[in-house]
Amino acid sequence: DSTQNYNYSDTDGKTTLVTRAASLAASKGMLVVTSAGNSGNPGNPWQYIIAPSDGDSVLGVAAVDPDGERAYFSSMGPSSDGRVKPDVAAQGQATVLIRSNGLVGTGNGTSFSSPVMAGLATCLWQKHRDVTNYEIIEAIRRTASQYHSPDSLIGYGIPDLELADLLLTSSKPTASRIHVFPNPATQYINLWFPDTDEAGNYYEIIDVTGRKMQDGRIHSNNQKQAEINVELLIPGTYIILVHGQYNRMKGIFIKQ
Repeated sequence: DSTQNYNYSDTDGKTTLVTRAASLAASKGMLVVTSAGNSGNPGNPWQYIIAPSDGDSVLGVAAVDPDGERAYFSSMGPSSDGRVKPDVAAQGQATVLIRSNGLVGTGNGTSFSSPVMAGLATCLWQKHRDVTNYEIIEAIRRTASQYHSPDSLIGYGIPDLELADLLLTSSKPTASRIHVFPNPATQYINLWFPDTDEAGNYYEIIDVTGRKMQDGRIHSNNQKQAEINVELLIPGTYIILVHGQYNRMKGIFIKQ
């Protein structure tokens, strides 16, 4: 059916029927995770992402090998309107799977990396049932390995679901968490404390590898808030630990 033929200019997130259907599903609250495609190998006349991964409300997943490098066949972005696509990546080369005969084997394809990511996203959403599908996708994007320098091969990179969990958790203040805002931050972060008895705290800011990047003393005010200058931090994802007299609180933020 020639009416279903599309070209690269149609990967704009709003043209192909399947992308429009995926966007509609997302608008109804569904978490849509889709394969980026397997056309990126050298010599292929079509090396770009396939629909519906061009949708702005879906999570398009590229493939990486066991070493975290882009799989040679994984389709490339960006979308025709210039958005970062694919969004993220998961293992899709030499992916361990169960074959139709019930035996364990391996396979290649974004049809394997996408289910891997869909399963991880589902587990994340199962824990954070009060957030939207869009918030799940954004948390996965923001905690990926190259969020601050995305490319057209694996997008924002390989997500860190532990960090995504912490990011979603830290947005809900509890006795052991602090709320960090604005997030992402540029020059200052503000902290909201659930307990005013924790004034006069010592804080540490560590990066995702566990290195201490900044520390000092803070003093919360009567509004349970404190401000910290993070201007000297390089762009990235950070965890802030606040040591009080009786407990330790933590939060996560992104420095732009």
